[in-house]
Amino acid sequence: MVPHLIAAEWLPFQGLDPFFQALFMITFLIVVAMFFWTIVLFFRGVRSTREMVHRDEVNPELFEWVFLVPALNEEVTIADSVSRLEALEIRRKRIVVINDGSDDRTAEILAERTDPDLYVVERKPPEARQGKAAALNFAFHEVTSRFKFNPETTIFCVVDADGRIAPDSLPFVAQHFMESEVGGVQTLVRIYNRHQVLTWFQDLEFSIYGHLFQAGRNKWGTAGMGGNGQYNRMDALI
Repeated sequence: MVPHLIAAEWLPFQGLDPFFQALFMITFLIVVAMFFWTIVLFFRGVRSTREMVHRDEVNPELFEWVFLVPALNEEVTIADSVSRLEALEIRRKRIVVINDGSDDRTAEILAERTDPDLYVVERKPPEARQGKAAALNFAFHEVTSRFKFNPETTIFCVVDADGRIAPDSLPFVAQHFMESEVGGVQTLVRIYNRHQVLTWFQDLEFSIYGHLFQAGRNKWGTAGMGGNGQYNRMDALI
C-alpha cells in the first residue's frame, strides 16, 4: 500500500497519489494567496484613490515623445490612428508604426501618408508575426539606433493600432515624469464603444483594474504595464 502524504480527513485530495496531493495542495495555496492579495490591493486602491493629491499639469514640451504602434493587418484603423497621434498638440514627437508582416493594405496606406512625424518600421517573414513584444523590441532598437534621443527626457508610449490617446492626457503624464525616479506610467484604458453589454463589462473590468488594483500598487511605487497606454522613460529601458 502506498502511504498517503497527508492523512487529514478534511482534505479534498484524500486518496490521491502523494504526488498529486502535493501538487493540488500547492495549487490551492497559490489560489488562496492570490485571493488575499487581490483583497489587499482592493482596499489599498480604495484608500489611495481617496487620498489622491491633485498635481499641477506640466508642459509636455519638456519631453520628447515616441509613440510605438504595432500593426498587423490594420488597414481599417491605421490611418485614423496615425491622424489622431499627429493631432496631438506637441512639437517634439515621433510616430513609429511597426508593420509586422501585414498582408492587407496596411503597408500601402502607410506609404501614401506624408505625415512629417511618421516613421514606419517594416518586419518581414520569418522575423515578422512573432508577437507584440518582439515587434516592440525590434522597433525600439531600430529607432534608438537611427535617431538620437536624450534618454532622460524621451518618453516611449505604446499605443494599439485601434486605440486612441485622450488629447489632454500628456500634461498629466508629463507631471509624473518630472520625478527622476519614475520610469513608467500606465494610463487608464477604457473601451470607447462601451454601449453594448459585452463591451460594457469589458470596460468595467478595465476600470476596476485601473482605478483600484493599479492604485493599490502605487503605495509600493509599482505599476503593471499593460502594453497599451503605457509610457516609459527611455532611460529605464536601456
